[in-house]
Amino acid sequence: MLVILVFAGLALLEWSKLKRLKKVKFSERIVFGLVLGVYVIWNGLALTVTWWPNPQTLILYVFGWVDRWVGE
Repeated sequence: MLVILVFAGLALLEWSKLKRLKKVKFSERIVFGLVLGVYVIWNGLALTVTWWPNPQTLILYVFGWVDRWVGE
């Protein structure tokens, strides 16, 4: 849980930098906020709910065929 809080804090620092920049479009700020929110909620659920899939598990499900194709 501590790791999630650390990464969420780092992302919020990036968010504050993004808010101060004048060249960044409003839509890019909204997308960044949405991705940050989904990431924090997903990881929080993965830590608290036993059946919720971990992001690393999903990556292995999606790209696991590469290990068999390349050969371990």
